[in-house]
Amino acid sequence: MIVVIILSPMLNLISAQPNHSLEWGVDVGDEFLYYLQKKTIDESLAGYFQGNMSMPFITDIEVGQRAIAQVTGLEVIPETVNTTSPAYIPQANCTIIRENDSQILMEEMPLIIMPIGDWDLLEEMNNFTGMEGWTIIDSEETWGSKFEQSFTFAIFVVSIYLEMIYEKVDGSMSRMHIRVTLTGSELVDLIFIKWHPGLTPLYSVNIWLIIIIAIIAMVILVWFIRRRRRLLREDAILKEYVEYQDQEAYTHVPENTGE
Repeated sequence: MIVVIILSPMLNLISAQPNHSLEWGVDVGDEFLYYLQKKTIDESLAGYFQGNMSMPFITDIEVGQRAIAQVTGLEVIPETVNTTSPAYIPQANCTIIRENDSQILMEEMPLIIMPIGDWDLLEEMNNFTGMEGWTIIDSEETWGSKFEQSFTFAIFVVSIYLEMIYEKVDGSMSRMHIRVTLTGSELVDLIFIKWHPGLTPLYSVNIWLIIIIAIIAMVILVWFIRRRRRLLREDAILKEYVEYQDQEAYTHVPENTGE
């Protein structure tokens, strides 16, 4: 017991991991331009999102519109951090401004900026490793995570997909993708992505509508082909009949004897 008491301060120092490499890659006042590439919200959920969600890209931005994320605040990164919870990740706040009319959509929005420099530490703090459904995405230029999970509700299969990707150079969000399906039908599908030239909107497609249209088109094509063949056969029969009649008429023409 005495040994534990003596060593307890040292154990606390060991458990508090020194923070020597996390830093902010942005400054207050920096701005980033984002683009709502896709927005699908089932009509049955539209009212819920309008009244209960505080995500501006859900309620106040339409597909094809752009928004400015302006950095307004950066928490001080301490010398040591508590790695037991993502709540201890230093936060950056942004104001979201709709580009076309400069309307402020949200203030103090988190999640847009992450500290940079120690991605292994952030992974540990988020505790994604080993958690069912969570996967770390780590490349030379980007870092982030995705969550994929499906479960059965009554007779329906609900599938959830969440992806958050950040650029390692400055910690700014590169891509956010939220998708929820109910037995294959999209309830929510949102893609909020950093703007770059050449981006085009992605619109949701009803697969059943495509199948129905394809079936109708196939039926019409088969009908047209059969009708065309029938007309060709009728033309061929008519042509043969006309030729036969001409031949018959020619063979029964009386010969002119000159008398």
